[in-house]
Amino acid sequence: MIATYLTNWWETFLVTATQLWNGIAGTFAPLLGAALVLLIGWFLAVFLGQLIKKILGEKNIAWSRAFSGLGLTDILEDRLGLSTDVGAFLGWFVKWFLIIASFMAAISIFQLHAVNSFLGEMIGFLPFAVSAAMIVFLGFFFGKFIDRVIVRLIGVIGVKADVAGATSRWIIIAFSILAAARYLNLQLDLLWPRFVDFLVFAGAIAVGFGFSSRAGEWLENIKSRFQ
Repeated sequence: MIATYLTNWWETFLVTATQLWNGIAGTFAPLLGAALVLLIGWFLAVFLGQLIKKILGEKNIAWSRAFSGLGLTDILEDRLGLSTDVGAFLGWFVKWFLIIASFMAAISIFQLHAVNSFLGEMIGFLPFAVSAAMIVFLGFFFGKFIDRVIVRLIGVIGVKADVAGATSRWIIIAFSILAAARYLNLQLDLLWPRFVDFLVFAGAIAVGFGFSSRAGEWLENIKSRFQ
């Protein structure tokens, strides 16, 4: 009877221990696998990012001269706070791309499909966000170019064109921001008529400020002739 009792106890212990071990293994095995994936992905991302930065950093002087020649250095660094170091940017992009990919792989191990689907949608939206950012960037660049053109052309006839140039620049920038928003399918139908009114108003101000001094000179000349 004692032997039977010990046998039953031992079998019960083995079943319980086996279930406990399966539960622990089922919990910690994916955790360990996810940790390894994240660790390997992190080291690989940092290594490749630094490698790309070092390789392209040797040609950064040529890139800096190209940006400076196009007048982009002032916009990127002073206005937007971005670096013109192409190697550093590409290294940063590759590093975080691999980190996010490793994180998504780790999430797949835990079978968190909702989180993985959300990250997938965010990555799918990234090209649209980059395109919208490029539209705004080109708006800044083209706005500054038009500003310089207006200041030089109107300045030739002796008119102070600083206000006109700045107004034209910010009109183009605002238009590029709205164009980027429409590209992202943001509902701005209510703002679009207001923007057109703003264009008309800003254009009138630009013309008024730009030619007010010249008009004053003309009036003074006419007045002096009749005196």
